[in-house]
Amino acid sequence: MILILSPNTDPQGGEYRQLTAHLAGLQGIRTRVHTERGTEQTLTEIYLIGNSKALDIDDMQNLPCVERVVRVSE
Repeated sequence: MILILSPNTDPQGGEYRQLTAHLAGLQGIRTRVHTERGTEQTLTEIYLIGNSKALDIDDMQNLPCVERVVRVSE
């Protein structure tokens, strides 16, 4: 599962910290953060690695900073 964050999300901001704290509490899930810095905006994706089948897309979509969720595999 991939969480695509809102453009220009501040990794030092409160919402980002809330998000990462929530993700750290998910059992059996590791995260990998990928950031691309462009001339006008910064895009951040968080990859959820592990058994993400049990995670509800709508719940993940409603987490702070999350713009879109993509399920990679069923």
